[in-house]
Amino acid sequence: MKKLWIVGVTVLLLTVSAQTALASTGMGGRAMGMGGAFTAVADDGTAAYWNPAGLTQIRFGLTPTLGALGEWDEFSKLRDKLEKLEKVGSFTDLENLEIKKLEMMVNLGAGINFSHFAVNLFFDPNIHSGGLNRKNGDLEGNVPLVVSLSIAREFTDLLGVGVNLKGVALGRGVADYKIEDVMLDIEGLKVPLKAPNGEVKYGTGMGYLLDVGGLFKVSDRVRVGAVLRNIPLGGIKLEGKRSNTNTEDLQNKLKDYITDAEGDVEEAQKRLEQEIEKGYTNVLLTTEDYTETYKPPTILAVGGALKLPVTGTLIAADYEIAFSSKEENSFHLGVEQPILGVIFLRVGGYTADDDVRFTAGVGGKLGPLLLDLAAVQGEDSVGAFLTGGFRF
Repeated sequence: MKKLWIVGVTVLLLTVSAQTALASTGMGGRAMGMGGAFTAVADDGTAAYWNPAGLTQIRFGLTPTLGALGEWDEFSKLRDKLEKLEKVGSFTDLENLEIKKLEMMVNLGAGINFSHFAVNLFFDPNIHSGGLNRKNGDLEGNVPLVVSLSIAREFTDLLGVGVNLKGVALGRGVADYKIEDVMLDIEGLKVPLKAPNGEVKYGTGMGYLLDVGGLFKVSDRVRVGAVLRNIPLGGIKLEGKRSNTNTEDLQNKLKDYITDAEGDVEEAQKRLEQEIEKGYTNVLLTTEDYTETYKPPTILAVGGALKLPVTGTLIAADYEIAFSSKEENSFHLGVEQPILGVIFLRVGGYTADDDVRFTAGVGGKLGPLLLDLAAVQGEDSVGAFLTGGFRF
């Protein structure tokens, strides 16, 4: 009963301290082979990424890792296209970038981990887009470079707590616009005009985030964990360019059309809307400098892990709660089966964006040398993750 009470208090404290993660699929061949159900496991070189409290289970680890999800060969092209967002002059220019519906993530990481301290470097860009054209646009891309300093401590043989302090250098591009009524002022007369309306912006900046994690050993075979990821410490200060619909240009065009129509506002309005619809008239953007404080949505992950007797099978499950209206909660499930303590087979799955993605992986251990490989298969996405390293 006392152990269960401590578990409840630990999870409650983490929940209460929640505010609102840079979106990421995950990192590490072992964790991803288990469907990302790693909050209560977190005992390899990627422990700081998943749950910093897991560092208390490691004496020493050195781990490079890489992974990708989506169309890999398109990533470098998309990175260049994101940078061009601050230079577009019209909605037609946005269409000419040829950004289609896609979801893409690439991550690289490396770190050195001790039982109570770790230093890790993560490069974790991700892009989600519903596509861009001259009428509608939906895109969000984050390109973060993260340096993480981690500290962990065991307060008892049962309870460990860890903290990540993360310095983030971020490039962020957003496009959000659609056809809707834009109110134009024609000599005091308010005239609605159906045209693409919204904003496009690209900025870069730096800031700090905090992760807080806990790991509780219910028994030798059962663990529960919780981690609150990406608590903003003042947010990330972004500076860049922001573009909006150039209403002044539309007003001037409509005035010219009213003159051509001999004062018939309705006829001029209909003509201009038809030309915008067919692409004969280019709707321009007006660009300005902008600054903003971006606060990534915070995510609370709660998980449990069970190691079966005799077979040594490890079963883990996570539930992630996103404190943002744009992010969805997700469920993760994974199984690992050791063979002679040398080979490890893994299967799992997780939910993401109304899709269920299945994972599988294999790992090998030869003394302190580790090698883990995982594959991810979704309805519209395929990914692979590879991790190597040393662990003592």
